[in-house]
Amino acid sequence: MLLTPENQRVLDAICRTDFVSFTQKAFRILSPTAAFRMSFQIEALAYHLELVRQGKIRRLIINFPPRSLKSMMTSVAWPAYVLGHDPSKRFVVVSYGPGTNAA
Repeated sequence: MLLTPENQRVLDAICRTDFVSFTQKAFRILSPTAAFRMSFQIEALAYHLELVRQGKIRRLIINFPPRSLKSMMTSVAWPAYVLGHDPSKRFVVVSYGPGTNAA
């Protein structure tokens, strides 16, 4: 489906204000052949990350099952989303995956 310029502007505005929509668009860019499946985990994580961005939560532990987009959301999409709102923010992103140990 081709988007008209007006529809593209609306979609861009939604992605600027809604982290779940931003995550979905980022997922399509990063994994164009994979299917994005919305789940309650994505909604819950987005909600809590928004509370972190607002300063209402200072510490957050994320404990989700594998393959639930937690790393992509927290290490890629969320820093990009936050920096898009406030470029003065600073991030240190650390991610771990099994089998990535250097010998």
